[in-house]
Amino acid sequence: MASKDFYSSGKVPGQAQIRRDESTDQGQATNLIQETGTQVKNMAQGATQGAANVAHVAANMAQGAAHGAVNVAHGAAQGVANVAHGAANMAQGVAQGATQGASNVAHGAANMAQNTAEAVKNTLGINHPIGTASTNNITEGGSRI
Repeated sequence: MASKDFYSSGKVPGQAQIRRDESTDQGQATNLIQETGTQVKNMAQGATQGAANVAHVAANMAQGAAHGAVNVAHGAAQGVANVAHGAANMAQGVAQGATQGASNVAHGAANMAQNTAEAVKNTLGINHPIGTASTNNITEGGSRI
């Protein structure tokens, strides 16, 4: 009957046995639940803080990208303004060059006309030897004009 007592006690040969102490088990379970809850709370707070940090970094990146885009747009606008200013300066230079060129052509034409007139006078013999014309020297067909 010794074997009957052995099996009735709930003991199984070859298995580790745990002693049950109701008061100790209750306190340990309460501590385990509290510690687990504290750890879960700490993990949740860490995850929340991590998410907040990620959101903050994302906001800073977005702000940096926006500032970069503004700077690029400003640079492009300044470049366009510089090209327009350069084109206006070129147009002004072309206009001044054309005006000066026309003036030079007109001056050259006047010089050519004067030189042609001098050549005609010299051919007709109406130029004064000192370089001044005299109406007394003009003759036509042998008579004075």
